[in-house]
Amino acid sequence: MGIQKIVSCFLVFFGTVIMLISLVRTKELMKLMPFVPDRHRGHLLRYLILHRGLIIFFCFGYLLVLVAVAVNYSLVSEFVLSIILFLVQYSYSR
Repeated sequence: MGIQKIVSCFLVFFGTVIMLISLVRTKELMKLMPFVPDRHRGHLLRYLILHRGLIIFFCFGYLLVLVAVAVNYSLVSEFVLSIILFLVQYSYSR
């Protein structure tokens, strides 16, 4: 395994760890929901649930890309990367 592949795997793994930390922090936000006023609670809860779902989806995508890069299977990594970049662009356009 070359140095470029090792660095790529490390960066993807580190990105997954950051996303898992974000998932834990989102759980902490869910615990604070009783302190949110009733009129905003439903709207905020929907976005937090959507956010958690996207984090989980991206974590699986990152792990799939990590495995694809490690075994040199470029088709999967390119496909998953395309999906991730599309969804990131979609979430910023909203």
